[in-house]
Amino acid sequence: MMKTPRKLTMFALPLLAPLALVTGCGQNHSTDAQALENTTNETMMGEKMEAPVSSDSAMNHAPRLPENVAYSPDPMPYDVSADAQADVAAAFARAEDNGKLVLLKLGGNWCADCRMLGGILDIPEVHDYVVENFEYVKIDVGRYDKNMDIPARFGLTELNGVPTLMIITADGTLLNTTTTGDFNNARDRRPQEILDYLYHWREEA
Repeated sequence: MMKTPRKLTMFALPLLAPLALVTGCGQNHSTDAQALENTTNETMMGEKMEAPVSSDSAMNHAPRLPENVAYSPDPMPYDVSADAQADVAAAFARAEDNGKLVLLKLGGNWCADCRMLGGILDIPEVHDYVVENFEYVKIDVGRYDKNMDIPARFGLTELNGVPTLMIITADGTLLNTTTTGDFNNARDRRPQEILDYLYHWREEA
């Protein structure tokens, strides 16, 4: 979630030399939770929400989602007990064999935009595209105090909010260096935009 810039909070992070400046989703935890309740209350109760159809023609070769595609935010998009280090290592090993890119999605279950992005990535058409083209790993970063050495390993020592998407080649090159935080505001983004974004980087690789 991207908001009007406010005072940045600095956290001491283990295994990192520089400190990460944290902005976006998580600056105000209670506000994030209340915003999700206010904007998706019916969805969280089991109703589906209809997403607007993207009019962006820049990615006209990307798979097109059905009109009025329905989706729900994922209430728990991250497994907090997962061994992220092992999951990432396994994803890169598979990518070396199959030629796919590695897609890392970093965030926390407390973040409203992370929940929304999780729901969008669970749309069957989006999920199928991701599985076909990426080795996909969900990484819980807690409240910016967990697994932060993973993005740093690929040159991303600062998370400007979550969710953060990292698209990386099998040899460890981060492709989307300047746009990893483009979906911090996932609640305001169309599912087609996210699919277009993934398609763009898959074709660029």
